[in-house]
Amino acid sequence: MDTLPPPLDWGDAESHICAFLDNALEEAGADGFVLGLSGGVDSATVAYLAARRHGGKTLGVLMPDASVTPRSETDDGLLVADTLGIRRATIPLDGIMEAYAAGLGGERRALGNLRARTRSAILYHHANSDNLLVLGSTDRSEHLLGYYTKFGDGASDAVPIISLYKTQVRGLAGHLGVPPHIVAKKSSPHLWPGHDAEDELGATYDTIDRILYGAREMGLPPESCARSATVPVRTVRRILDMVEQNRHKGEGPLRPPTP
Repeated sequence: MDTLPPPLDWGDAESHICAFLDNALEEAGADGFVLGLSGGVDSATVAYLAARRHGGKTLGVLMPDASVTPRSETDDGLLVADTLGIRRATIPLDGIMEAYAAGLGGERRALGNLRARTRSAILYHHANSDNLLVLGSTDRSEHLLGYYTKFGDGASDAVPIISLYKTQVRGLAGHLGVPPHIVAKKSSPHLWPGHDAEDELGATYDTIDRILYGAREMGLPPESCARSATVPVRTVRRILDMVEQNRHKGEGPLRPPTP
């Protein structure tokens, strides 16, 4: 039994998400959208969706840091913005992060998460300045895994692709016309040099999606998910443990019970 998330009717998915974005803009009384353009498939897909009906109201912000961001990623972000004809801004993070590191210190992961939160702060600065909604690019795979930074890339006003698994996002991206090399590229949050999502997670997104879809949507036991993903059961349990350990990220701050 294959537990890979199934292809959707991509035209329907596009229409559904575009209607969601229309409604979000109207309800908030905002003048448009702002999103971070990383050069990856998730941010590119969100940019293409926003530009379908609101291209003139969408701002893509590139925030490269020469110490962690490959030039190819910046080039792909520029390619997306220019192909869509949306407004764009480029704000290098090098100097900002150097100042943080000099003033605060900290190990690689702490500074990496601070980098993600700095990107979020910049997006919200633009949102506050121009009455824009911040669009997040977290997909369902990342959301379930908790593979995002609290108040960093996990901070947004609307998350258009959060109901789609990573493999489904790639399918929608292909339908939307996202350049094939962006659709196929490996994911990375670029929080430190050489950062690779699948290396950090210890499995490919194809495998992760089979595990998550099988366990969450089909209610299958770990042994069945392992057979579908052709991985040891311990890999399935590790992925599902990650879901449980990071559940707090989506639940908001801890609070005492009402007296």
